[in-house]
Amino acid sequence: MSRCPWQMLAVCLWFCLGVAIAGPVSAEPSEPEPADAALGRELVLEALERSKGLVAEGKYDEAEALMRPVFHRAAELAGQDLVLAGAVVEVLAHALHSAGRDVEPTDRARLLELIALQEKALGPYHPALAKVLLELACLSHSWRDAPETEQLYQRIYELQEREGDRIAAARTRNYSAILLFEAGDLGRAKEAYEEALRVLEAELGSFEQILAAEGYTTERALVAEVLSSLAMLTVVTGDHGRSEALFQQAGRLYEQLFGPEHRALGRNLYNRSFLLSRLGRDEEAIRSLRRVVALWTELLGQDHFYLGLARASLGRVLTESGQTEEAELQLLTALDNLQASLGPNAYRTAVVHRRLGDLYRRSGRPTDALDHYQKAIAVHDQGPFREHPEVARNLAETARLLFEAGHDQEAFDLALQAESRARTALVTSVDVLAEKQAIYVSLDRSRGLDTVLTLTSEGGGNARRAWDGVIRSRALVLEEVLSRRQMSKESHPLIQEQIRELVEARRRLATLYVQVVDRLGNPRHLAEAMNRRDAAESALAESSRVFRRGLERRRTGLEEVLRKIPKGDALVAFVRYHHLSSSEPDRPGVPSYMAFVRPAGAVDTMGVAAVPLGPADLIDRRVETYLTWIARHSESRYQQAARRLRSAIWDPVAAELGEPARVVIVPDSELHRVQWNALVMEDGSYWVEHGPATHIVTTEREIVSIESAPVQGPNALLTVGGVDFDAPAGLGEDAAEVSSARFEANPTASTGACSALRDRRFAALDGSASEARRVAELARSFEGGGLRVTELSGSDAGEAAFRASAPESRYLHLATHGFLLGQECLPEVSGDTEPFLRSGLVMAGANRRHRAASAEDDGILTAEEIAALDLSRAQLVVLSACDTALGRAVPGEGVLGLRRAFRVAGAKRLLSSLWPVDDAVAEQWMTVFYRSLFDIGLDLPDASRRASREVLLDRRRKGLETHPYFWAPFISEGLM
Repeated sequence: MSRCPWQMLAVCLWFCLGVAIAGPVSAEPSEPEPADAALGRELVLEALERSKGLVAEGKYDEAEALMRPVFHRAAELAGQDLVLAGAVVEVLAHALHSAGRDVEPTDRARLLELIALQEKALGPYHPALAKVLLELACLSHSWRDAPETEQLYQRIYELQEREGDRIAAARTRNYSAILLFEAGDLGRAKEAYEEALRVLEAELGSFEQILAAEGYTTERALVAEVLSSLAMLTVVTGDHGRSEALFQQAGRLYEQLFGPEHRALGRNLYNRSFLLSRLGRDEEAIRSLRRVVALWTELLGQDHFYLGLARASLGRVLTESGQTEEAELQLLTALDNLQASLGPNAYRTAVVHRRLGDLYRRSGRPTDALDHYQKAIAVHDQGPFREHPEVARNLAETARLLFEAGHDQEAFDLALQAESRARTALVTSVDVLAEKQAIYVSLDRSRGLDTVLTLTSEGGGNARRAWDGVIRSRALVLEEVLSRRQMSKESHPLIQEQIRELVEARRRLATLYVQVVDRLGNPRHLAEAMNRRDAAESALAESSRVFRRGLERRRTGLEEVLRKIPKGDALVAFVRYHHLSSSEPDRPGVPSYMAFVRPAGAVDTMGVAAVPLGPADLIDRRVETYLTWIARHSESRYQQAARRLRSAIWDPVAAELGEPARVVIVPDSELHRVQWNALVMEDGSYWVEHGPATHIVTTEREIVSIESAPVQGPNALLTVGGVDFDAPAGLGEDAAEVSSARFEANPTASTGACSALRDRRFAALDGSASEARRVAELARSFEGGGLRVTELSGSDAGEAAFRASAPESRYLHLATHGFLLGQECLPEVSGDTEPFLRSGLVMAGANRRHRAASAEDDGILTAEEIAALDLSRAQLVVLSACDTALGRAVPGEGVLGLRRAFRVAGAKRLLSSLWPVDDAVAEQWMTVFYRSLFDIGLDLPDASRRASREVLLDRRRKGLETHPYFWAPFISEGLM
């Protein structure tokens, strides 16, 4: 039977509900007459009509009993009339689907026999074959045999497309999407829903045209169903703005089709309740679900399993809102309903068991909670979806309960198993999602690591196994995106065309964003551009997935990392997690940090240590204070703040390090904002003076990363400096009157709070010109003339020139303004999921962008546009600009902003800034850095450390201020 986890049940409900909700209801049928041996045609037709009426009334058992004798003689009937035989199959299957029951293997064998007869008589491409194949797919769907069912849906779809039946093909894609969503494959489910919607709009017109049509049709009802189901999926992937818009469209269409109080509206109300719950609007969700229960009770009666599903969802929201007494009543009623209608081992029954376990754990009834968790696990272990997100979530909650009960070893092992299954489910879900959607799904998954790390911090876990779990779970979305980038180098024409479409979509989006912030663009166009970008990214991911399918993507763990790191180096990896309390099961867990350490000189994996660092709030506040005194240039106050930060994040680790020549650091969350070289030691000196060199990696797996092939192309350096921000943007002065004609102006489009970009004029950076020239001179001399140098400056340093030169360069040095906009610069249509739009670099013509001749050369180069470039030849990118290392820090994924954009574009190593860069000091710092890199031959971490140290010592000798603001803005990161 079709079974699915709580967050996906809404979609699965609609698989075959159509006739039961909207179809005509016949008169009460008389008792069925026994079929004679000959199975006369009139008797079969009469049974069919009676069964349809019974199904419409919700009397599925009676319909099944009436049709089963006929179905048992399907092969004999097929010999008389194949079309009639197919109709028998259709009605019986619909009754079984609607009742939510499985089908016996003998029934499936008869159906396969019938299909074989039809194929032999009609041929493999006859249109009549699609209907009976669809019934087989429905039954396979019920058996949870996802791979076979997906193949069937594809074959049906091809038959329908061959016959030009586009509406039927859209319906099949909708069914396919339901299956994929149910199986946890969110990305491909989204693609199938989007395709179904595109086909329906192509055949029926725009949504407004569909809404304006009159009367009930199955085609219009299908549009409403797809809209509501797609809305539910976008809830799960975090695109809540679009979810609400789709729910509103579906609701309008349902009401237009059925009226404001029709019971069919329950489907959209049920789906939307999940969005309301995600948004913290629990009371609204509860009201919606109560109405769903009332509507479906009227339609289907108290015993139908749909009522069990609705009550189960109501019980979940009541639990989360603290109304435990009513929640228990609703969940127990749902459990009785589902056990009676579906059986004790049904997957949906297992979901209710887990919800009861959650309720009882929070209510201080651990014995009852464990009983329900174990019952859910027993059902999960019988099915093929062992790596499904719902299974991982159940295992994680069970592990937490075992931890609370004091069963440490069992809890530790089960929590690691939960994390492993959650990782597998995540990779399956995100490999065709856009990056922002994948990150949302990643953050929303179950967290077995919370239990693992809590136990490890309290001495009840194994540090080596815990760290291995952290490594395997860290930055999975980044790895997926980089994998797409690598595969996009395929010469296949389809992939190359999709890359071009994605690049164009990203550029268009970035341009529209700047226009909306400047109040020159329409937010509606921005929303459309975001959807177009996401669709293009998903299409490329799906195509590259096909090419990746035959490749084994090895998941690097602790063993591989420690074999690769040099013996003289130490490795320190921080991780943020929720520290659980065994005495307070209703608490969500305290955000905390832990560090894992591999000391210098270790020869095996047994020497690793886990160091608890305590609550994250305390550490994060110390990071914020530290950065405050960076900005205010008070060295004495800074030293005090830096000492306190060092004592919190480094002193507990230092005792485990040995005497490393270099420390490789994996930060997490707010620790990405720390400049380790500028921490203050007990004697008042800075780390850079006496401590080891540091190098930042986003994930431990980057230590193992090896480039698949030598970098091809010329050994080239690109410098940008002395940018003329007042130059005519784009094509020149004659663009002055272009903007009003090119864009649909909307003076009130952007929020008035965002003046950071809209009202800003970028001042000239006089020192950046000499800095860029100096870098070019050093590169030419140290490389013996073998390094080809391209210099962009003045009015020539525009976006178009940069995009043309950057992909051919191994080294990029960018000395210009950077920007990082706050959340007030997010138009409502974008949500808080667009960090690539809020950060970027400033190029020529930025101050005159309103008059730019080219929308894509307006002088504002966003991270979104950078991510669209191919910088796979770039061994090093130096961002000599303000705040280029900052952005949205996502636990486990790094910093989303310019740093991430250059990595996504393919750059191997990056030098970026944690705070504003002094124009004069930057040239001195970069001179030492490039001498160290090209002349002395130091690697990136050592060259960066040497530059900071020499500038600091030089300032000290000259009696100048030695505040780190002047010598330590840059951090190095990337591949080793």
